[in-house]
Amino acid sequence: MRELKLRTTEQYPQYRVETKRRNIDVYLRQDYHKQGDGIYWLMNPGTMLLSHYPQELKDNQKRLNSEKPLQDGEIVLIEGKQYRLKVLGDYSDAGIFEEITI
Repeated sequence: MRELKLRTTEQYPQYRVETKRRNIDVYLRQDYHKQGDGIYWLMNPGTMLLSHYPQELKDNQKRLNSEKPLQDGEIVLIEGKQYRLKVLGDYSDAGIFEEITI
């Protein structure tokens, strides 16, 4: 089971998720519907062109390419709790996590 870490200061996408059309790079975010709701979700930042690609970005892409993308239904660990990923699609809100309660 993978452990995902919430980082609010991340400059480049943290993870990659598999959608029906393609794999997309995403950030893990919290508070989906409104601030303070605590719901974890995946944000697709969209495409961005740069005049210069820093080495840090190239290294991040290599890391993402080497890791298996997150998949619909996958169970992950976030801040000590288990969540199931529901992939929404190739949208800005690419996925949402549902807490697994035992």
